[in-house]
Amino acid sequence: MGILAGVALAAVVLGNGGVASGGGSSPRPQSTVQYPITFDAPAMKAPRPQPTVSYPIPWVREDGAR
Repeated sequence: MGILAGVALAAVVLGNGGVASGGGSSPRPQSTVQYPITFDAPAMKAPRPQPTVSYPIPWVREDGAR
């Protein structure tokens, strides 16, 4: 158990060595995004929906119901 604790302690100390031994501030990550974000127009427009039946469906019924 003591060996495992020693290995874990060494991993923590060596893993964070760059921050502690640097003496200065760490470099900050910079954004690579350019605003405003624009999207190119699609090459072709969406197709118009086609009816599933070839005959007209009367919406007004004789009894007035829809």
